[in-house]
Amino acid sequence: MENKKINKIIIDLWQRNFSNDSKVYAPLFYGNFIKNSILFVGCNPAFSQVSFARILRGTEYEKIKPLSFFKWSNISKDWKNVEKLISIEKYAIEKYARFFGPLRNIAEEVKLPFQHADLFLYRQTSQREFYKRIFKKSKINKFGLDQVDIFKKVINEAQPKIIVVANAFASRVIQDKFKNLISNFDRKKGFHWFSLDNKRKIPIFFSSMITGQRALDVYSRKRLGWHIGQAVKYLKKGTMPKEQKITTPKVKL
Repeated sequence: MENKKINKIIIDLWQRNFSNDSKVYAPLFYGNFIKNSILFVGCNPAFSQVSFARILRGTEYEKIKPLSFFKWSNISKDWKNVEKLISIEKYAIEKYARFFGPLRNIAEEVKLPFQHADLFLYRQTSQREFYKRIFKKSKINKFGLDQVDIFKKVINEAQPKIIVVANAFASRVIQDKFKNLISNFDRKKGFHWFSLDNKRKIPIFFSSMITGQRALDVYSRKRLGWHIGQAVKYLKKGTMPKEQKITTPKVKL
């Protein structure tokens, strides 16, 4: 299994919460990470039977019925299905141009590889149903917080050169839950810094969705791509930020 360490944690989390739930879909699992890439971060993986059927057409998985295959009860019966899910996600990134095309274009412009992760791993298209799963009253519940902890492990394993959080809600959560790791906005550089460890700080951009409904307009997307390119240039010059005061963003979650 690729990324055994992280995927084992994800499996254990789903087993604890959904061992007998036949309605829940399998979470997002991770293949091998690409070091020094742009890591685009979304909120949570969606599920569309029609989209996945189209993505799998012409592949070795074209006979799979997404509606039943993606159910957690099916995946947990045979852990080899986790590997299949990882392969299917790779096909999605490759073939689902409507969503991943603009991300690929930005990465190509700045001459970096890209990869995609989600802050939360719960697969659900309906945001109302998604919020029900991760919130208790007005606060993120333990199930949600456990996924936030996994996301930190993902960053440590992925070792990205640039992080782009392409979702307004995910941006607010990350700024709140990782406030001790995120600097004030660097007005000279035009982005925040994420402290991966004591030796490395990563430029991090907070944005709304780059693709899909309520996405950035084409001109805002171009400006974002330009700013990412500037960050890449700073890193090539070996420019590192001076120590900055860490402040607590006032965010209600």
